[in-house]
Amino acid sequence: MTGTMEVLGKPVLSDEKNHKSTYVTLLGIEGAQQRVQELTKSALDDLLKIRGCTEESFIWMLLNSLVSREK
Repeated sequence: MTGTMEVLGKPVLSDEKNHKSTYVTLLGIEGAQQRVQELTKSALDDLLKIRGCTEESFIWMLLNSLVSREK
């Protein structure tokens, strides 16, 4: 997640300052965003394979909202 201190809930660049490995440090911002999209699509597709799960199911909507959330 990128953004201001208010959005992140911690100081901007604190992971970098603390030498923490993140998807962004490993893949770059575009690579990390692409990987999140790939993993999310895969997870959502897998959920739809479960009998009774649809795009209106709570678990599907929850996963979709967690990935696109701002905070």
